[in-house]
Amino acid sequence: MADTESWTEATVYYEDKIGSRETAAEFLRAFGERFPNYHIDKMGHWEPLTQPYTLASATDLWTTSSAHSDDVSYGHLILHGESPLPFYVFVNWYGHGSAQIYSDNISMHALRRKGTEILSPERAVDMFKFLLSWDAPYYGTVTTSEELEAKGWRSVTLEDGRRSKESIALSPKEGLIDLFWANYFGEPFLQAFGKKRAELSSSENCQAVANGVIVHLTRAHALAWQSDVRFCEKLREVIGKDFFFDKTKGLKPRKGPIFE
Repeated sequence: MADTESWTEATVYYEDKIGSRETAAEFLRAFGERFPNYHIDKMGHWEPLTQPYTLASATDLWTTSSAHSDDVSYGHLILHGESPLPFYVFVNWYGHGSAQIYSDNISMHALRRKGTEILSPERAVDMFKFLLSWDAPYYGTVTTSEELEAKGWRSVTLEDGRRSKESIALSPKEGLIDLFWANYFGEPFLQAFGKKRAELSSSENCQAVANGVIVHLTRAHALAWQSDVRFCEKLREVIGKDFFFDKTKGLKPRKGPIFE
């Protein structure tokens, strides 16, 4: 993603597996129908992407394991286009032998470069809901690179006393890094929230969708890229601190989603 100023991304994690040819072909066809103006040009497992996009070839790449051993299988696919704005689709799936902490996921990134169109909040939500329509979603977010920079990293002290920053590596199966511009909580999270799920579901800017809820951090029902800090803090209190990564101490959450 060279020459990138910043980006917007929608990411969804699934309970079910998405590595099959059926899922791949169905998703790629549906993407073309739902977003006809978004033209995928290149694809591959790694950048730089050099292979021209076709549905058949993309289906093959989607389902091909990247593992170098028969004892484990996992795969990833990168799709890229430049029209109507620079965008990427990232697909990650985990098969036999993969660590149970990982979840299959799909992410759509819209880049913001000099002189290019900026993705509207409404379009970002549309992409988010599209991703939520696939294979038992249980968690997802819409965020910006600026918000990720502020919330997805923590300050640490090095052995020589200098201060540095490190990325917070946390699977949603382990809990929450933070709350972002938009947050989807599926049944595994809602069940874990217990009695708090009713309060969460009745909170401002909460919308029922895909057997779960989307909660926005914007001011009352306003779709803008500015999150409401006060509402974010209020929502954190409703959910409970045990579900969140402790950035001060570097401790993982005590609670996470409950899978049946």
